[in-house]
Amino acid sequence: MDHSPSGSRALSEVHPVGGHGGPGGQRRGGGRRDPFPAIPEAALRGSILLADDNEINVKVLHEYLQARGYAVTVARDGYEALAVVNQVHPHLILMGIQMPRLDGLAAIRRLRALPAYTTTPIIALTALAMPGDRERCLEVGATEYLSKPVSLRSLVETIEQLIHE
Repeated sequence: MDHSPSGSRALSEVHPVGGHGGPGGQRRGGGRRDPFPAIPEAALRGSILLADDNEINVKVLHEYLQARGYAVTVARDGYEALAVVNQVHPHLILMGIQMPRLDGLAAIRRLRALPAYTTTPIIALTALAMPGDRERCLEVGATEYLSKPVSLRSLVETIEQLIHE
């Protein structure tokens, strides 16, 4: 149970998934075309839980993944990731490693202890590219390790490989 002052309000809900924009966009109020029209649920590529406390990373990753057809739910730390994971049942988890309250390594360990998440792909994302970090992340149960700044194209390629294995 989360007893932090921010509580579950810090979690972003699953947002409507954006599309690829362009001339076929849906009209918003006032006649403007929506650059990211909703994609029908059947066309979704999958759902992703993004656990990271860096607002810039969250904003960039969320928008980029959403525009590519992924439903993205955001958690700001490991406790929030654990609190929301059973609500959204993600196809893949992107886990920041250095987060407040419960770091990514501890969150990965706890997720792997849950029967429903023993095989869910988890990509560890960290800005600390120190010797041994990759091994440490993989040891606790991460499926893949990427150091920040991450190439968005490479990230999506990795996500697609892991989701569609």
